[in-house]
Amino acid sequence: MDRDLQIWLIVVSVALIASVAIQLFIIGRLLVLVRFSLGRHNLHEIVDKAFDALDRVDRTTEAANQLLEQIRPTVDQVAGISQRQLPRADQVVGEVLTSVQRINHDVNAAISWPSREAHAWSAGVRSALSALFRKDGDPTKGQQW
Repeated sequence: MDRDLQIWLIVVSVALIASVAIQLFIIGRLLVLVRFSLGRHNLHEIVDKAFDALDRVDRTTEAANQLLEQIRPTVDQVAGISQRQLPRADQVVGEVLTSVQRINHDVNAAISWPSREAHAWSAGVRSALSALFRKDGDPTKGQQW
């Protein structure tokens, strides 16, 4: 799904949810008002209050529409930035994954190298270094392994 479409879908969904919540609140308040005021007020006053509540709902929806129009340029800007940055982020993630795969291969190769062979190499290098750097010339003198 296109990124712009997802962002607009989220914005419209939030606006619709807010609108429904406001309308349910107003309807609930009207029901409470009608229930408690049937005995004290006549039907004409209740109808007037209902129309007044509907006018308030209209003003609220107009304010919500204005708010949506105000945030529309910001949402468009964010969508544009995300479209420009997404290919670069994809490239960086691809490079990181390639590096991780190479490191994983190297680690697996090092792990699979037999430890006896590594120990033999180490002993050979130690013997060679001790033979080269001893002053008395006897490489086996004082050997402890």
